[in-house]
Amino acid sequence: MAQTFSVEVEAEASELYAYLCHKMSHVQKVSEDVFSDTEQYVAVLIYEQYFWRVGNQIALTVIINRLESGRCCLKTISCGSSKGMVFKLDLGAASAFAREPINYAEERYNVIWQR
Repeated sequence: MAQTFSVEVEAEASELYAYLCHKMSHVQKVSEDVFSDTEQYVAVLIYEQYFWRVGNQIALTVIINRLESGRCCLKTISCGSSKGMVFKLDLGAASAFAREPINYAEERYNVIWQR
């Protein structure tokens, strides 16, 4: 069952990116792209982790987008957390995985919840 969270963080996007890369180092990173110039900064990270409780791999996409100096948007999207075609139960695994980067951001920065 897919899960999405989106928050605003009072931090430079590049700083949040470096911090999350460090904190998420225990998870397998599948892809990492950073697009930046003098006005924009966007980082897209894709992770994958096996969850025993659902017996399946779960993918997590993390997007960090600079809004203005000292402020950025952090969006997380998890998917692939259930095997069933009809019953899509994941026992909260997708939500927990999508929430992990948000929790790390909350440890260090001021976070403004959007959803």
